[in-house]
Amino acid sequence: MNILKSLKIGIKKFIGPSSKKRILIKNQINRIRFIVETKEGKFNPIKTFYILIIKINRIIKEPARIKILIKNPINIFYTLTIKIKRIIKEPARIKIIIKNQINRFRFIFEGKEGSFNPVKIVFDNSDEKYYTFEKNEKLETVVKLIAFYLPQFHPFKENDEWWGKGFTEWTNVTKASSKFIGHYQPRLPTDLGFYDLRLPQIMRDQWKIAENYGIHAFSFYFYWFGGKVLMEKPLQNLLEDKTNNLKFCFTWANENWTRRWDGLDKEVLISQKYSEQDSLDFIRYISKYFRDKRYLKVNGNPILIVYSPNNIPNINHICYLWRKEIQKEGFKDIYLISCTGQYDSKFQRKKELSGFDASLSFVPRTLSDVAFRKNYSLDKKNEEENIEFLDNKFKGNIFDYSETVNNIVQRKENKIKQLESVMFAWDNTARRGNDSNLFINFNLTKYKQWLSHVCHKTLVNDQFSYSEKFVFINAWNEWAEGTYLEPDRKYGYGYLKTTYETIKNFNIKNVNKINFNNNQTLKRYALLIHIHYEEVLDQIIDFINSSIFEKFDIFVTSTSISIIERLKDNNAKINTMLVENRGRDTLPLIYKLSHIKNSGYEAVCIFHSKKSVYRKDGDAIRNQLYEGLFGTDTIVKEYLDIFSKNKKVGLVAPENCLIKHTDANMAANKKHVNLLSKITGVKFYKNVFPAGSMFWARPDSLEPLLSLKPENFEVEEGISDGLMQHAVERMFCIFVKSKGYKVLSKDYLGKFAEL
Repeated sequence: MNILKSLKIGIKKFIGPSSKKRILIKNQINRIRFIVETKEGKFNPIKTFYILIIKINRIIKEPARIKILIKNPINIFYTLTIKIKRIIKEPARIKIIIKNQINRFRFIFEGKEGSFNPVKIVFDNSDEKYYTFEKNEKLETVVKLIAFYLPQFHPFKENDEWWGKGFTEWTNVTKASSKFIGHYQPRLPTDLGFYDLRLPQIMRDQWKIAENYGIHAFSFYFYWFGGKVLMEKPLQNLLEDKTNNLKFCFTWANENWTRRWDGLDKEVLISQKYSEQDSLDFIRYISKYFRDKRYLKVNGNPILIVYSPNNIPNINHICYLWRKEIQKEGFKDIYLISCTGQYDSKFQRKKELSGFDASLSFVPRTLSDVAFRKNYSLDKKNEEENIEFLDNKFKGNIFDYSETVNNIVQRKENKIKQLESVMFAWDNTARRGNDSNLFINFNLTKYKQWLSHVCHKTLVNDQFSYSEKFVFINAWNEWAEGTYLEPDRKYGYGYLKTTYETIKNFNIKNVNKINFNNNQTLKRYALLIHIHYEEVLDQIIDFINSSIFEKFDIFVTSTSISIIERLKDNNAKINTMLVENRGRDTLPLIYKLSHIKNSGYEAVCIFHSKKSVYRKDGDAIRNQLYEGLFGTDTIVKEYLDIFSKNKKVGLVAPENCLIKHTDANMAANKKHVNLLSKITGVKFYKNVFPAGSMFWARPDSLEPLLSLKPENFEVEEGISDGLMQHAVERMFCIFVKSKGYKVLSKDYLGKFAEL
């Protein structure tokens, strides 16, 4: 039959009466006529489908043309593939080929730029919903979470004078209003209510909740102004209430108090009075809190965080005075943390200027280089950013939380002793009104990714001993700034539940399971495995329990402590490492290759718990790869023999898994491949790549991979193609050849051939 004619009919029915749409589609079909129809009038389904991908991508690259082509964001490409399937009246084998290609290259239409993006997959179970209280197992963790705590939720004399009788933080919180459609204001509490911190029971209830959800301690803001202390009543109550086992430390909020709520020197209500004597008086005064057994200490030294160290003249001398004075109070030393802003680096970078034990990257103060600012227009609906204002007097700043987290994760690492912090959807509308700074597009998954990232970063930071591995959360109760762990009317206990689900991976009982060690005797071969999907774990365990692998060292990375625990229960000798869910199996592979760099393994088998959940044949693909790599002892021996006999062999994979580079499988990856080439110094050229990123290799042949750093990998978005890990997959064989090694294929008969 005339396939082109049928294709035209199908597309005409799809696009309707619009002549402009028909012209665009007709032009594209005419351009591929010579490929679609051969001289004999036969149809090449695979080639046609590849070309359709390329051509349709070209049609829709420009937003203006998208609006002509389709009026609504529908799945045009998927619809076209359905039409192709319907008009094909070829044998069953052809239909299977078409179906496989459609499953492999199906694209969904989305994105404000009007471009096709690969299929997205569900990668996290954090639902955006209201959560009720759940009783959890009490945790003692390697990485410890400290939440900042504001004690202003009670009336006191000075606030009555400055703001009116009975003023508390709740006064600001309850009067906030939405500035645009979808703006989450006001933010109001649920279970704890509009509490008054003069009542000791409130803090007991707060700590029971905090401890239940994995919070290690509170850091109370302490307000000392030249001998005058504000908001101390809740802290005095805590000191007297020995029934409350709340762990705590202090952050000296050493800024002037102003009517702007930001510490800037306009309309000063009460100011700091810095001097040597004031510094000594301050440390003597708070020492009564230091002596409390609940006060947080590092190796017996009480922790003190200084919120604005740059404000204090001759700060390093003051630190020296504090250390001398604290000895008179009965302590060996004091653990000082500088709570710094974006460019306050002199305390960390220049040792001769550093009087502090560590610095703390306090967000949002340290986000100026990564905060994703949204543009907006007040006089009409902003189509680009989808912000429709309710108040045309708004002149604040709007930032994108999700994009900011993406940028944070890919921020270049500083080699300094710096603690990390996270926050929720910062929004100080309650305090600043139309001059507020706020973040939109918050979700629990992004918060979880950010918290997971900084916890892993802190875990592996060897500049901190285990007694110093803290991560700070801003905050427990900053309601007027929109960032709080306490249950609210939108998420309930959602912030706390997400926090617990993240920090439970760092249970101290697993301290020897979450980082690689060097305790085992090196063998000749190794398995390098990454496991994300627990559903595949039993299958992997069955394989690695084979007697052939007794001569192998086994290194496993996983995103789940439960997976690691099950592996260790099966084989205590397995070397395991907990990793964040980023870079899929590729970034974890780099961690493993870095760890074994000087181990001298002759060959390693690299594989992972592949599921390809966006494909119906994902399990079949994984099973095929597993069988081809290590399905039997004979197969494993064949791979080991080739590496032993030929020292120039660098990578070997089953022949049906080595795929040629094409325009179709490179379309989404060109940008990252170019970046990867720049980072590694290895130029890309069309060759082959191991589909699925599973193969046997000589570790030295993959050395270019070690040029990649964690910041080169994007935060997980569930995208099936077009990210750094996919670029690495496309270049595995090229890396191997760049080191002078050979790439071989292995057929089902066990024969090897050089590519």
